[in-house]
Amino acid sequence: MRTHLRLNWKDKQSNDPFAFLITSFIIRDRTIDVQSIVSFHSLLQNSSEIIPRRVSEGPVWNS
Repeated sequence: MRTHLRLNWKDKQSNDPFAFLITSFIIRDRTIDVQSIVSFHSLLQNSSEIIPRRVSEGPVWNS
């Protein structure tokens, strides 16, 4: 089972281009709200099951 994250850009002018604000993620059809600044690279390193779906003002992965 894959876990899907919905990500938004934290700041397009940020010094860290991989800084994202997680607005929500869905696990087994349940939505859990989170408000945390995280590193996209860290997400990929920490869990290969996390698959970003769409970014509000950026590229689209696995569309």
